[in-house]
Amino acid sequence: MSLFARMGGATIPTFLATALLFSAAPVLPREEGQVPGAMTDPLQQQGQPQAQSNAPRPSGSNGEPIGAPKARAYPQDPAADTPARAIERGDFATALRLARPRALAGDASAQHVLGYLYETGSGVPLDYEIAASWNRKAAEQGNAGGQADLGWMYFKGLGVPRDPVQAYKWLVLAGREDMTARRHMKEVEAAITHDQMSQGLSLAQQWIPVPEKH
Repeated sequence: MSLFARMGGATIPTFLATALLFSAAPVLPREEGQVPGAMTDPLQQQGQPQAQSNAPRPSGSNGEPIGAPKARAYPQDPAADTPARAIERGDFATALRLARPRALAGDASAQHVLGYLYETGSGVPLDYEIAASWNRKAAEQGNAGGQADLGWMYFKGLGVPRDPVQAYKWLVLAGREDMTARRHMKEVEAAITHDQMSQGLSLAQQWIPVPEKH
């Protein structure tokens, strides 16, 4: 089924959808630390109650969920461990320890991991504003998982004002390679107007990635 479902008796032309999904490139970058608490060391917040989130599980760049705990042994070489592997086995403390310095250095995948941890309250206090901040940093660099999660947060109004146009824009961009984003797009398409969808597609067409910051 096409990612661009019929809306209000009208459809988005196939050639336009295809062009937008495979075009990249403007949205203003979000400055580091603009969201209050975005750069607070979560390790200093231990002891605070951790709430549970009903947000959908975010996905990695391959489109598969990154947060499902699995029965997986620790790597024989700790140096080869990654934040994503730590999340897969449910070791959120290690995921946080590995992801935080990489995220602060500008690594988009690590920024998405932090976004997931804060969005779900896994190993850190649940905080949608901080989650949205990290997901935005990842999304602006072109990380599909960060784009998918940021789009969903805009759709639900989690940590950011509810904005269906921005939601659709980020989900369109993520949908080029993220299966979760494609599923969410169908739900968003059923809830927004044709004009909002067109605006989101236009923003996606204009978007260009922000260079990695160090």
